[in-house]
Amino acid sequence: MQSMIDRAKPGETIVVPSDLYEGPIVITKSLTIKPEGDVRIAAKGEQPALLIHASQVEVSGLTIIDPRNNPEQVVVLLKGFNNKLRNLKISTRGIGLKLEGASGSILEDIRIEGTADPQAGDTSFMNQGNGIDLFDSHDNVIRGAFLLGVQDGIYLEKSHRNEIADSRVENSRYAIHVMYAEDTDIRRNESVRNVTGAMVMEADRTEINGNRFIKSSDNVHSQGILLYEAANSVVTGNRIEGNRVGLYVEQSASNDISDNQLLHNFVGAQLSSSENNRLFRNDFISNVIQVQAEDSHNNQLRENFWDDHQGIDFSGSGRSDLPYKADPFFLTVTNAIPSLQILFNAPGMFVLESMFQNDTGNWMTDESPLMRPVHPPPSSDESQPSALWVSCILFLAGAVPFFRKGVKRI
Repeated sequence: MQSMIDRAKPGETIVVPSDLYEGPIVITKSLTIKPEGDVRIAAKGEQPALLIHASQVEVSGLTIIDPRNNPEQVVVLLKGFNNKLRNLKISTRGIGLKLEGASGSILEDIRIEGTADPQAGDTSFMNQGNGIDLFDSHDNVIRGAFLLGVQDGIYLEKSHRNEIADSRVENSRYAIHVMYAEDTDIRRNESVRNVTGAMVMEADRTEINGNRFIKSSDNVHSQGILLYEAANSVVTGNRIEGNRVGLYVEQSASNDISDNQLLHNFVGAQLSSSENNRLFRNDFISNVIQVQAEDSHNNQLRENFWDDHQGIDFSGSGRSDLPYKADPFFLTVTNAIPSLQILFNAPGMFVLESMFQNDTGNWMTDESPLMRPVHPPPSSDESQPSALWVSCILFLAGAVPFFRKGVKRI
């Protein structure tokens, strides 16, 4: 295969016969590489199985196998401008596809399967490379990728104006990880059973639109979306369901969070040391704890729907005349003593909550909550049990010792 590439002139198309080829394969000029049947490349040695160090290269339809078992090694390395990679299948423990100083490229229908065992616990991800890794690479489009069992599905560092769309990440650490990046566009992606769906850290002007972040719940640090030192971001139209924390905002400011569905999470949204963020027209449905803020100021809540709010609409405006106040008592207590989570919705917990409601001035308050959801509640095989069922289970679990041992006098 390398000899065919070396003989070709810039701009030519090479049709590669079906066979198993040995890497490394190096492309240093503008070419189009197409397969004729099943074309596979096996990684060998220290170099990437496929190295593209050129511009206007098109490669499609290859299967690349990496038996080296090294999380630091790169399988496909892309450098240059305006390249196109389509319909690649990569199996590796290393970094599947790395862009380094590569801009203006299109990556479509890339499938990368790692060797991390989802049943082995989170430590397995640390011995696995990222799926698609961008460093100092700008104005690229990643579309239709599927990533399974890797460390971070798509990782961006010091890379600006990149688009990630219509992709799916499963059973990995972070589905999408954005670091020190500006103007990242994340839309219509799916994150399922990852530790965290979207991890956006020290980034500016990130747009997260129309994605599904589902079942990030198995780790103590799991979130659907995490904004950490993020500013001027737009989080809109996402379905955030069945996570430990649906949306976690820490040390972040001036972000717009609107028209999202936060469903069946343990905590719907949590803000920590964050200010001047705006949460409006979101649906908070069947979360154990709807929202809480710690050491956070000047955040705006308005026109959200809260399914645990008993509202009254005298004017018929669709907005309640009674404000919604998020009581932080339960989450504060369980942060200090996690085992007390078993008392969620227990009658005694309601009594304790009522005893600590004298000062509600610092509670997060929606002055104009909606009477009806912004979006109809979804029906899906990914849906989670409602908060009512969770409450009943937890209450019954807490009642078992009572009935077994009777009342313990102190």
